[in-house]
Amino acid sequence: MGLNNPPRPSEASIWYGKAAEAGLPQAQHNLGLLRAEGRGVRKDIILAYFWLKVSSQKLISSRKALNNLHKSQKFSKDQIRKINQLLRAYYYKN
Repeated sequence: MGLNNPPRPSEASIWYGKAAEAGLPQAQHNLGLLRAEGRGVRKDIILAYFWLKVSSQKLISSRKALNNLHKSQKFSKDQIRKINQLLRAYYYKN
């Protein structure tokens, strides 16, 4: 990626993933959006919700995206359980 190159979501997702794991809220937000839309990565609503929830602690834009995801997606009990497991593990580690 650069000024003269078109963005490549698959490459961006790698770097967003590294930055998200390091705790950068904007990267967490962007990775959540990529996961929700399946751009450059496998579409995964659970991971999308997870990253948007983590970044929503710091970013209003993530709260809005999380709200939109809630409105557009019906989560099963199993999906909610998996999201909560990911959140517990993340917050325990950090």
